[in-house]
Amino acid sequence: MKKSSLTIKADTSDLHMVRKALTDFIGSDADSNETGRIILAIDEAIANIIIHGYKRDNSGKIIIDMESDGSSLKFIITDYAPWFNPLEVPSPDMDSYFDTGKNGGLGVDIYKKIMDVSYEKNETGGNRLIMVKPADKKNIRI
Repeated sequence: MKKSSLTIKADTSDLHMVRKALTDFIGSDADSNETGRIILAIDEAIANIIIHGYKRDNSGKIIIDMESDGSSLKFIITDYAPWFNPLEVPSPDMDSYFDTGKNGGLGVDIYKKIMDVSYEKNETGGNRLIMVKPADKKNIRI
C-alpha cells in the first residue's frame, strides 16, 4: 500500500501544491485523462472548503491523505470548518441553471460523478470527505 499526506492552509493559492502532490502520488496508477479527472474532483472539493467552509479565512488548515492499494485510489480530505455535508446538496437542474445564467455551484455534482464520495462529521469539529477512485470507474464524462 502506498500512502502520502499533505497539509495546506485554507488558501486558494495553495491549490497548486495539491495538484502537484496528487500528480506525483498518482504517478502511473492512472492514465493522464484519469489523473486530470481526479485532480479536478479534489480541486473542486478543496476550493469549496476554502471558499464556503472557511469563508476564505486562510488561518484554517486542510489535510489531504492519499492511499493506493493498486486497485483504487483513496483521498481523505479533513478540515476543521463548520460541519457541512456536501452530499446533501441536490444536483442542479441544468435547464434552469443555464436559463438563469447561474455561475458556479457545479463542483459537488462534478466530483460525485468522478469519484465515489462519502462524508463523515468530525465529532470534535470539522469534516472528513472520503473520495475513492475505484479501478472500475473510468472515463466518466462530465
